Amino acid sequence: RKQAHWLDHDTDICEWEGISCKGGRTIDSILMGSNNIIGTPPPELFDLVSLEWLWLYSNPVNFKFDGIANATNLKSLILDSTGLSSMKGVGKATSLTELDVRFNKFEGHLPDELSLLTNIESLSCSDNEFSGTLPTFLESFKKLRKLRLGSNQFSGTLLDFSSSPDLKSLDLSNNHLTGTIPQGLLKGSGETHDVYLDLTSNQLTGTVPAGLGRFEDLTIYLRGNMISEIAPQLCAKDGWNDGNVGDFDCDGILCPPGTFNTIGRQSRHGESCESCDSSEFYGSLECISILSRGRATLPNVAVYISMAVGCL
Repeated sequence: RKQAHWLDHDTDICEWEGISCKGGRTIDSILMGSNNIIGTPPPELFDLVSLEWLWLYSNPVNFKFDGIANATNLKSLILDSTGLSSMKGVGKATSLTELDVRFNKFEGHLPDELSLLTNIESLSCSDNEFSGTLPTFLESFKKLRKLRLGSNQFSGTLLDFSSSPDLKSLDLSNNHLTGTIPQGLLKGSGETHDVYLDLTSNQLTGTVPAGLGRFEDLTIYLRGNMISEIAPQLCAKDGWNDGNVGDFDCDGILCPPGTFNTIGRQSRHGESCESCDSSEFYGSLECISILSRGRATLPNVAVYISMAVGCL
């Protein structure tokens, strides 16, 4: 544990490990991640008028949001890997700019009260069991810069996030999203450089759209889907994927049909796209037919069949 000076009445609280104070007077941060803290953090924490950062990640705490409305200056709340299963009351934390609840025990739909966090810039909810379609309120966050929803059970189609002017990092990997990648995905973003997009291991079909070509410096992960085409102009985006597209053209985005490798694309530091007659789509990770994959559940097969019928 990191508890130097804790409960030492001869030491100013601002000198306790993990505590910092504004102007040496009022507590503005409590950074106690990975410290084997147990029990329920007292709601009086939210009465600390200058508190801006509360980090309790990787502790088996029974965190409650009761009273969080009193923490009117709280900006960063990091609660990943705490065993959290409810966000009831989080909508009252309207000053938050960063919320991290990854690696917890959430199930069901993303709670609607997240929509009340109008100042949010970074929202991380990956590695849970959230399900259902992506809620449209995610497109209402005007200050959102980073959204991490990977490794959940989300289904349905992609939102295009066209009304998110600052969004430059979007992770929706390892879900069950279907349909095509929107032509206008991230079209509202004012960013053109250092953009991150991860749609790995969903059930997306169709073309990697030409609209993404407005980004000069894009890290894009699309492996493990059912992509049938890449807009040709994207293969000339030399700055994409740390310059790998400049070196390998389309293969720097995704290995073509009839090939595969373990990262789904070619890179300077990885393996080449290897020949595989049974790989039907771009970005194959294994040399087996999609109808033989462990991920080929009934919905996957239905999508595949509908595509095949449409080509007749």
